Amino acid sequence: MQRAIQTCIHLFKDHPNKKTIRFVVLPIVREVLETSNDIALDIDVIVQKYSKDQPLCEGIHFDFSMNMLIGQPKLWQIFTLANL
Repeated sequence: MQRAIQTCIHLFKDHPNKKTIRFVVLPIVREVLETSNDIALDIDVIVQKYSKDQPLCEGIHFDFSMNMLIGQPKLWQIFTLANL
């Protein structure tokens, strides 16, 4: 998920309409625990790291609301394993 967000920032940082585009972070872009690199940060850490006030986001506002629909967002890695 973090790599997808970073790619989005890089692709859209100079886009003239980035303030009007809705950037929705979908849970489907999360890591799937297939390799050791796939252990993700806690969703709260990701939300804080990529909030609209962070200079890292280059003025892009990410909507994380879809990540909160699976019940316990902190357990999404277990949710993924259970549904493989």
